[in-house]
Amino acid sequence: MKCPKCQHENVAEAKFCSICGCRLESVASSPTTQNQICSKCGAAIQTGAKFCTKCGMPVGTKVVQPEGKTMILYTPESKGADDRTIVLPSTVQTPLPPVIPVQDDIVPPAGSQDKKKDKQSNVGLIIAAVILGVAAIAGIVIALVFFLPHDTEVQKKSRKREETETEIASTEEDANVDSMQEMLENGQYTELIDTLLAIDDLEFYGDEETMREYMRQALVGHMNAAVSEALELAYAGDFEGAFGKIDAETAYRDSLKGLGRVYPFTEESTELNAGREQITSIYSNYVYENTQSRAEQRDLQGMETLLSQAAGRLSESEYNRISIQAYYLYVIKMVDQMHADGRDHYVIMDFIDDYFEQTNYHGYIMELWDNQNAESGRVNTWKTSITHANADGYLLPNSDARYIDRSELAGFSQFELYLARWEMYARHNRIFVDNALNTYFSKYSWYHGQADFMTFDDSSLNEYEKGNIRTIIEYEKSCGYR
Repeated sequence: MKCPKCQHENVAEAKFCSICGCRLESVASSPTTQNQICSKCGAAIQTGAKFCTKCGMPVGTKVVQPEGKTMILYTPESKGADDRTIVLPSTVQTPLPPVIPVQDDIVPPAGSQDKKKDKQSNVGLIIAAVILGVAAIAGIVIALVFFLPHDTEVQKKSRKREETETEIASTEEDANVDSMQEMLENGQYTELIDTLLAIDDLEFYGDEETMREYMRQALVGHMNAAVSEALELAYAGDFEGAFGKIDAETAYRDSLKGLGRVYPFTEESTELNAGREQITSIYSNYVYENTQSRAEQRDLQGMETLLSQAAGRLSESEYNRISIQAYYLYVIKMVDQMHADGRDHYVIMDFIDDYFEQTNYHGYIMELWDNQNAESGRVNTWKTSITHANADGYLLPNSDARYIDRSELAGFSQFELYLARWEMYARHNRIFVDNALNTYFSKYSWYHGQADFMTFDDSSLNEYEKGNIRTIIEYEKSCGYR
């Protein structure tokens, strides 16, 4: 096979050129003269060849064969420490380092000169890179030496600018705080609240705690101002304006509930509730005094107008108390006037019946009706026999703890119905205008007449007793007794 580099004709099975050592690309047939054998691989060497065509070993180089080493083994059949069998091992060859030829006429392999040149080239590049690196470092050092003072001046200016901005911010913060404090002292609570609401937390010149404290004081001040104005209106008799002021403040505080940093203070409305209660108390006294005055003057329209206005402002219990007292006094004054005018007893009784419910079936009003009935002469026809009372004298036992049924009144005489009505009051030891009642109830140990009809408090009767009185009166009407 012809070498592509030196054009030497090699044997067909050669892998490397025998003259220059170049690797052969393909195998070609060539006559071989086996006058020499490679000491390394045992391949035939062509006459005049300087390298082995199979392994590339220089011709004439001897390969030193390692000496064999003997290994002593114990056979599996050994039964004891003294009964050992020596097995002769095979020779183990240890490869030695390659022997470098010392012949002067050895030609270096093809490409070795190129590799040497490449190495020299690489060394040059490395040296150039080192030189460039040193130059770059030197440039940086020179730049630092010449420009460091300039950078220091820039840094000084930057720090001074930051200090100036900090001073400005501090001045603005102080100005904002002073402005808020001034609004607080001047009672500009709405303006201060609006200012605080317009400031975002990140833009606030001050800490969160300071802002919240200003908001709290502004809200409390706003509330106290509203209560103070409402009280002034109430004392002046402008209750519509007074309650309107309280309602407006309540609505204002409710509108702030959706705002996060304000919300914790919108519930602090103790002063507002106290103010509403105080105004309500003033209004309650006003309504009571004026309805009593209207009743005294028999001004029914004026009295009922005041009660109508109070219905939405007073509690149910307070409204009922004032209303009952107003109608109670109105009926008494009207009965006195009608009696003085000589009006018929039945007309007076009809009038009493018309307003009896509004007085919550007051005992004294009921006695007025019975008195007019007695003066009419109808009671003289009553049968005074009692057939439905038990041994203790009760016609309706336990009527103070249950509602009676109309069926229980069936068969009662007019006089027994009369006694049954007043039995509710006798349980509370009331003294009666009609002495016949005092005589009847005094026969029983459970009655102790102590409370005069003028001082007796009708509110001592419970709801069962009041309800049962109404039931008896309705039954009396159905029988034609009223």
